[in-house]
Amino acid sequence: MKYLIKLLAIIGFASISFMAYADTITDTYLDGDTLTATTLNNIKSAVNDNDSNISANGSAIATNESDISDNAAAIAGLVGGTQIFSVTAVVAVPRDSSCPTSQTSGGGRVGRSVGVGCGSEFMVSPVSLPNGATVTNFTCTIYDADATYDSSCFLYSDQSGSLATVSTTSDTGLQTPTITLNAVIDNSTTGYYIYFGDNELAGSTLVPINAIVEYSLP
Repeated sequence: MKYLIKLLAIIGFASISFMAYADTITDTYLDGDTLTATTLNNIKSAVNDNDSNISANGSAIATNESDISDNAAAIAGLVGGTQIFSVTAVVAVPRDSSCPTSQTSGGGRVGRSVGVGCGSEFMVSPVSLPNGATVTNFTCTIYDADATYDSSCFLYSDQSGSLATVSTTSDTGLQTPTITLNAVIDNSTTGYYIYFGDNELAGSTLVPINAIVEYSLP
């Protein structure tokens, strides 16, 4: 929090820049001097310049205050609020290294599906989340147009097993099953990954597309 306050202070002071006032009137006047129109006009011009500069500085200050507020909001967004990690199934690899997979399209999206000889198989993708983060939602995008087979996605911990599971429930095409959870990430002792489920008999009618993990920072 101390670093955040210091950072905001630096941003604030760095963004404020004032316009200079008009130059000082260097003329000197003595008793008995005649006050001419030229002298009055010079004084009037200097006063008007200062008035204009004061108004401009007022506008600049208002603009800087708005910028500081925007910067503070941006910094707050970096250290709080909902964060998102996403991974495409295109980069996932099968648990069984002998199982062939291929990049496959479905529902206008691109994912990965298993091939002949795989049977019912899971493709695995690693998950990288900040230590101490709290996972709040898990969503998978899956193309399922198969009347027989469904697909499931798992968010896994190598210590406690499945943290979250979502599955398709119909053959309506592109689906985004989601689940709410409350799981704290501990990278000091645990690794995390995602399972994308598929079946070779479904072919291109069942295609895992991606997984999205929503989380908040402490």
